[in-house]
Amino acid sequence: LLSLEGLRFIQNCYFLNTDKKAFFAVESVGAALARPGSLKWNVHDLGPIGRKAFTDAMNAVSDTIKEKNLESAAIVLGGVADGAVMLAAVAGVTASKKLGVHCGEIVKAAAAKVNGSGGGSPLRAQAGGKDPEKIGDALAAASSILAGKAGV
Repeated sequence: LLSLEGLRFIQNCYFLNTDKKAFFAVESVGAALARPGSLKWNVHDLGPIGRKAFTDAMNAVSDTIKEKNLESAAIVLGGVADGAVMLAAVAGVTASKKLGVHCGEIVKAAAAKVNGSGGGSPLRAQAGGKDPEKIGDALAAASSILAGKAGV
């Protein structure tokens, strides 16, 4: 597995000239790697964020999982852009096929908590919602699903 120091090196190289939110999103991968057990997961609230910055953060996490072969990782991101909730989930192949993570199902359940909808594939999904005051509930729902998959 990639060490936390290795992850920081990737962050410094990859995000030298990009949004800081993407940098912190990739840190959520490091937090996931520190978890005990087979499934390495984390849920991260990016707070207020621009739509492009949210997409950049999701892509950065997805790229990190793919490029570093973090197959047992599953990361959920949330943020609020222009008064709307944005949610995304990304998972490695092992997390999906062997550990039962389905990103589309996770974001769909989370989006329901914020009066929204969404979905996607087992490996990557996005959703949105209309109730930013309940983003904590949405991320808690995602955490609950991932904790269940991890057997926590």
